[in-house]
Order: sequence, then C-alpha cells, then structure tokens
Amino acid sequence: MWKLFRRESQRLANLHKYKAIVTHSRYMQEEYIRNGIPKSRVFSFVYEIAKPQTPSPLQTTVAARTTRQTSQKRNLLFVGRMELLKGGATLLDALPAVKEQLGGPIRLTLAGDGPKRKAWERRAAKLTDQDKGLEFQFTGWLDKRQLDEIYSRTDLLVVPSLWPEPFGRVGPEAGMRGIPVAAFNVGGVGDWLIDGVNGYLAPGDPPTSTGLASAIVKCFDPDTYFQLVKGAVTVAAQFDLEHHLDALHEVFDRVAPAVSVQASSVFPS
Repeated sequence: MWKLFRRESQRLANLHKYKAIVTHSRYMQEEYIRNGIPKSRVFSFVYEIAKPQTPSPLQTTVAARTTRQTSQKRNLLFVGRMELLKGGATLLDALPAVKEQLGGPIRLTLAGDGPKRKAWERRAAKLTDQDKGLEFQFTGWLDKRQLDEIYSRTDLLVVPSLWPEPFGRVGPEAGMRGIPVAAFNVGGVGDWLIDGVNGYLAPGDPPTSTGLASAIVKCFDPDTYFQLVKGAVTVAAQFDLEHHLDALHEVFDRVAPAVSVQASSVFPS
C-alpha cells in the first residue's frame, strides 16, 4: 500500500511539471483539477474512434435494425474484461426483470475474459435453468472481424461498469454501427451517452440491477428505438480524427510559445 502511495504521489508531482495535460472526458479533466492541477493546463476533447472497415450509410443501418426488430428475441451485448467492477454480475441480475417487462426472449452475448468469467457463467446457467427465455453466450476475446460479426446481430450494447470509467470507448464504437447503449451514469460515460438520444443512462450512485433493467427496457420502446439508432450514428460521428486533431492543435497553439513544452496525453483503456 505504501509503495503504491509513494508511486502515485510521485506521478502527481510530475503532472504539475507539464504545460498541458490532455484527456478525453470531462470526468477525467475534473479529477486532475481536483488533485491540484491548474484548470488552465487541463484539456478535454473528443477521442478518435476507428470507423468500421465497411461503414454503412445511416439509411442502411436503420433499415437493418428495423429488420432485426421484427424478431421477438432481443440481442444484448457486453464487451470487456470480466472483473467485479465491470458490472457483469449486475447485468445478469437485471435480465429477469428485463425479460418480464419486454415480454420476450433475451440473448446476452458476453465478449471478453477475466477472473470473474467462471462465476458469471455459473450465474448465467442458473438463470437459464430458471427461465428458458434467457440465453447466454460467452465468446472469450474476439478479434475485430469476429466482433464486427457479433455487432451485426446486436440490438443493444450494455455497459454495466460500476466504477467511474475514464471514457468507455466501446460505446461510440457500437454507435458507429447504429447500436444504442444502456449504461450506468459513471465517470466519462456521460460524455458520449446522451439520455434519450443514443440510449439511456441508469443512475450510477448507487448502480443497481433495477436501475439498469429500467434503462435497458426504455431503449426497446418501439416508439423511440429507431430514433436511438439514428442518434447512435450521429453522436458517434463526432469522435473522428479530424475533430481530434483540431482540438489537439489548439492545445499546441496555447503551449507552444513556451521555451520548453511538455505534454502528457492520458488515454482511456
């Protein structure tokens, strides 16, 4: 514990030496300021998200989602490391209520791996025994091609992180494919998930399975789902390289007059 404390104290001391600190969410910007970094030296701007290899026009994306929604089964997706604070157990606990309120079968695909995978698999097996309308698939880690294939049949991404995510890149990545998102309102998630535009936020203080279930159900409201699909594409479009570089150049313009320029760029995992 003391070793970690000394290491982080040294890192914080080093941060005070930088002319600019760049991060990609208002949450992280506020964290640096809260820890004593002058506001004038902390910048937050859009993170560049790689576009799909074969991006579809918005009309094609919406049409595909329309076709998918003619199926009774809702396809949910979790992507990430399987550990406690990623909230997979909370998502699993939310699904019986989701199925009851939506009145149809649910398939949840969990892409990733980690120390909690076995526990989540056991919990999923119990849920399936209790209700045959709940289906689960654990895929392990996937490459980009495999994940794109999963995205193509996904109706909703769920980001159940319990800890304050620095950003949460998977949300905009799904948005570029026209997939709305339900997530807890923690950390930097609110920078890209706009309630009622590209998905719905569940209360994050505290995060509960009941709150997450409500957010998921709202996403599937037949009167709003396709607006969320359009909103997902529109919001995700802002996270491109051009916007990223424009903002980065503004930072350089502000610090370049200094004789010696040091910059630290803090990227989300």
